[in-house]
Amino acid sequence: MAVLGETLDRLDYLSYVTTDVDFGLVEQLEEENCSDVANILQRQWQLEEAHAMGNGTSTNEICGNTRSLCRSLRTNPVAVETVYRSSTQHRSSSFLACVKALKELTDVTLRKMSTTVEDASSQTNLLHDVTEREKGAEEDRATLQAQLNMERKEKERDIAQLDMKRTKLMKELQEITENTKIQEKEIEQEQKERMDKANTEHSALTTALTEQVVKLEEQIKTVREANKTNEAALRKKMNKSLAEVQSAVQKYDNDMGEREAKSIELQKKYEEEKVMLQALEEHFNKVDAENARIAEEDRIINEIQARENAAKKVLDDAAAMVQKHIRGFLSRREFKKLLKASKKKGKKKKKK
Repeated sequence: MAVLGETLDRLDYLSYVTTDVDFGLVEQLEEENCSDVANILQRQWQLEEAHAMGNGTSTNEICGNTRSLCRSLRTNPVAVETVYRSSTQHRSSSFLACVKALKELTDVTLRKMSTTVEDASSQTNLLHDVTEREKGAEEDRATLQAQLNMERKEKERDIAQLDMKRTKLMKELQEITENTKIQEKEIEQEQKERMDKANTEHSALTTALTEQVVKLEEQIKTVREANKTNEAALRKKMNKSLAEVQSAVQKYDNDMGEREAKSIELQKKYEEEKVMLQALEEHFNKVDAENARIAEEDRIINEIQARENAAKKVLDDAAAMVQKHIRGFLSRREFKKLLKASKKKGKKKKKK
């Protein structure tokens, strides 16, 4: 058993060893600290090359070096893994079949060596039972084959009947096809008559619609001329209204200018009176005696309040005038834009 196992291992190792010189594999083995395997492998390549060239290398030397290589690989798993990883050697189907047969032989030998006499007798009886079962199965197969032949004959008879039915149906189908062609010709003739009738009706309807279109075009022409007359009258009325609005805007601008000038004049007068008021306050504060100061201050305060109210009223009026002026200015600007837009539209219509 040990010899068979070792033989299988050697065959497996040698199947991955390339027959061509591979210096890359040698370098990988040396990097993996497998220098002895690398040296034996190089020696193997040298002996095989010398033997191929006929330089007197004996077969015994090659076999001895091969055994040394197998022993080194068996004792060095790292080298085996490196050879497996870098191998490009193709293993033929006959070699794989040989290895499989050796493995089966190993298993049979191991089973024979580990089988007792009683187990062997039991296996013999089992083989006899299997043989008897095979004979019975063969008889059953013959019976089933006979039944199959009978059923095949019945199927052939059924197929012949079905073929006769198919032939009959084909004849019926041919008759139906001929009748269908006759009906198609009749339908085509009827369709042609209907198409002629439809074309005649369509021509009459087209003529009537054409006459109606001509009448409508004449009506549109009359309506367009009437619309042009109305448009000219409305344009004259619009121009007149624009002139009236423009004169009203001009008058409004003049009134707002006068009011703005009055507002500026009132503002100047208010500033002058305010300066004068401050000078009077300083004068009366220095001249008036202590006893009359309180009464004088009350009087002056009342006067100041009245003046401030009057001035505030003037400012409010002036602010109102300014707001009116600004609103008028914005209204005039919008009106001018509308006027320009209406003039442009009028020009475009005239061009048309």
